[in-house]
Amino acid sequence: MSAARAASEPGAKAELGAAGRVSALIHVLPGLTDIVILLPFIFVLRSQQGLSFLLGDSDTGWHLRTGEWILANGRVPTTDLFSYTKAGQPWFAWEWLWDLCFGWIHAQAGLAGVVIVSLLMISAALVLVLRTALRRCDNALLVFGLVWLGAYVSTIHWHARPHLVTLLLAAIFISILDRVRDGNFALLWWLPALSVVWTNMHGAFFVGIMFLGAFAAGELCGWLVERDPARARVHLGRVMPYVVTAVGCLICSVLNPYGYRLHVHIFRYLFQENHTQTVNEFQSLSFHHPTGLCFGIILALGVAAAFWHLTRKEFSLAILILGWWWLALYSGRNIPIFLIVAIPPVAQAIQEMLTVLQNSDTSARLKRAVTSLLEVGSEAAAMERHWRVHLISAVPVALIAAVSLGANPPAALHAQFLSERFPVAAVDRFLTHCAPVRIFAHDQWGGYLIYRLYPRVKVFTDGRSDFYGPKFGEDWLRIVTGRYDWQQQLDKFSVDTVLLPGNSPLASTMKETRRWHVVYDDGTAIIFQPSNELFCPVPAPPPRSGSDRGRAAMKPSPQGEQRAQPN
Repeated sequence: MSAARAASEPGAKAELGAAGRVSALIHVLPGLTDIVILLPFIFVLRSQQGLSFLLGDSDTGWHLRTGEWILANGRVPTTDLFSYTKAGQPWFAWEWLWDLCFGWIHAQAGLAGVVIVSLLMISAALVLVLRTALRRCDNALLVFGLVWLGAYVSTIHWHARPHLVTLLLAAIFISILDRVRDGNFALLWWLPALSVVWTNMHGAFFVGIMFLGAFAAGELCGWLVERDPARARVHLGRVMPYVVTAVGCLICSVLNPYGYRLHVHIFRYLFQENHTQTVNEFQSLSFHHPTGLCFGIILALGVAAAFWHLTRKEFSLAILILGWWWLALYSGRNIPIFLIVAIPPVAQAIQEMLTVLQNSDTSARLKRAVTSLLEVGSEAAAMERHWRVHLISAVPVALIAAVSLGANPPAALHAQFLSERFPVAAVDRFLTHCAPVRIFAHDQWGGYLIYRLYPRVKVFTDGRSDFYGPKFGEDWLRIVTGRYDWQQQLDKFSVDTVLLPGNSPLASTMKETRRWHVVYDDGTAIIFQPSNELFCPVPAPPPRSGSDRGRAAMKPSPQGEQRAQPN
């Protein structure tokens, strides 16, 4: 029976009509893309911190205050704004465009707005990884599983900071370069323009140039090993577009407020030797971390996929995977970029392996299982090819945003710097009542103090390790660990207030000296000031817990007591 004849019969017409309604309905039904959009929100809301999960790093604070300064002054700062130890010295505010954008968002919607937009950037990066992988792997369930695994591992570096721009733009670059592999070289014109945005948003703009270098190197390897002269010439001809685009991206990256000096500054900063000792995110991820097992699984899959692509002479993919595999092991901050790079070719390799296994001479039971997996995944991929209006994901995101931006949101939707991690109570109950002080604090608290107390109070140090430099970092470490010359280091900068975690080694040392005394202690933070000086004429109220230890610690010091020499 022909299709035309079948369509003329009443029963067939009803079936075709129902099929038409189903095909129209599919555009509003949820798909895997909707789930991926919601993944970052699901992960953070399932955590104990809720939306505050993204505010676990105090650097967000000084970034926001920098953006507000730019909005107020109409220019990018060139000297330090926030410290008294290096006041007025040259400073590269290399992420000024992110600071400007999110400073404006903060002014309009507070920390909740900053967190919501940051989560949407993560969602956009994950969606791009999903769509890129689906172009190479016709198994949507496999791809979704890898994206979920990658999203979970990448939570180690989810902070409301400019590096999220690098994750998004890295995903965009990989998506474009995946299409260029199919011969659409005209898309390369977009990359230099994107590099201008990347350079002014985050200092890792060179990552995109590294991607282009990997693809160029892969084509060069293809030319070297290819025996067919015609195919070898094709590989060689594809090298130059990548090289020219990489040069274009490098030239366009000079379009920033500091010109080529920014590149020199970043190069010197990245090759300093003290990063892995003093900066946590430059250190390797411990496999005892909760994400360590999942990270290990992806590393193993990455190695297997790289060698699989090598056997297929897909050298660009192998170089990308193995290069970022090593960088992810070297530094935890590289793990999210590795995941963006690795998930699409890993998905492609696994599907190709399963297809080979399906057609191999193996047990019927195993072949049936593999066939079922491939068929179900292929059907899900076919559903994902339909365009959709993502109402199913947009509605929950809108509700979360509306509630978090409203008055008195529930704890999970209240974006704030948490008192368990930062000296919130110490600032609220003590430091806001003090005269301007020269405060020494943990570097991980510096950004929070800038957020809360700038411009009235300047800080000793904060998270701008590139600005302070390795020598200053070593001096700070000598103080905070209570080395023999800690008092001389404090005297060098005329420090009159010391704010430390309660379990800090320096706090234990300072309690033994007569020169300093405790003026505030709430268990999370402890504040020391000189025994013979009064900076806070109004005593701070006792901690809400009502502990005797905290109440006794907040008595103001007598003004007549003589300054004692350090022990």
